[in-house]
Amino acid sequence: MEVRNTPPRPPLPEWDDSSVLEEMCLALRDVGVANPELPDGEYVRIAITRAKALGAELIARGIDPKPRLERLSSETGWDTVALYRDTLAFPDAIPYLETTPEPTCGNCGRSILRRATIGLCKECLIYGIDLLRSGGSESHLETCTICERQERGFLVYAKGLEWMNYCHRCLEEERARLYAA
Repeated sequence: MEVRNTPPRPPLPEWDDSSVLEEMCLALRDVGVANPELPDGEYVRIAITRAKALGAELIARGIDPKPRLERLSSETGWDTVALYRDTLAFPDAIPYLETTPEPTCGNCGRSILRRATIGLCKECLIYGIDLLRSGGSESHLETCTICERQERGFLVYAKGLEWMNYCHRCLEEERARLYAA
């Protein structure tokens, strides 16, 4: 018996419109299923990246996905129109589902802003910045989780997801974005 490899899919620009739209629905499902990992989980960030690429293709083709997303909303009970909008806007918006529990700080467990892209409350964010500014580091990791810069940083165990290492620059950018006076 001869076993043959499945031929690879053609590049995204060669897909027909309905395939791109249905693949977007699957990508949003992955974002929704991985919602408890937001904002830092590796799997949810991969799902968001895939959905953003598909969304860009839909926009380039001039396809309005709203009718299909509204139907998907009725099928899933999720607000997939808002999920789509927030996924495309990530990291400026976080694609939380309404059913996702209030996000909490991965370091101390306090509530955090839904628009936070790093899973830290204001106090832990400032603590991490101050620690790194003073030359300290609590991290055994060598790569920043957000920007992938080779740098030790502020280490957080994000509620059963994984160890997260945040460099000084990413912490400062998050503080400026969320708490600028």
